Amino acid sequence: MYNYVRAQYAVNPVVGNSAFHTETKKWGVIARENKTCSHYVMVRFDGRKRADPCHPTALDYSRPDGPTLVDVLSGDGIAKAGDA
Repeated sequence: MYNYVRAQYAVNPVVGNSAFHTETKKWGVIARENKTCSHYVMVRFDGRKRADPCHPTALDYSRPDGPTLVDVLSGDGIAKAGDA
């Protein structure tokens, strides 16, 4: 999954891992690739039913303090203090 994104942007999105959107300052969990927009990373943000496409370079994949998939699905993946 995300072969095009890996090759073009040198990032490694892993489905189920946390990602921090650096422009909106929101946490989310990386969802499976959407083949119709394979040049974006699909992220399910807290409180959303569907994943949204995000530009691969607008995401921080290295922050370990984000929500888990269980947090997002249960609505407990709220933004942490200091992330705003």
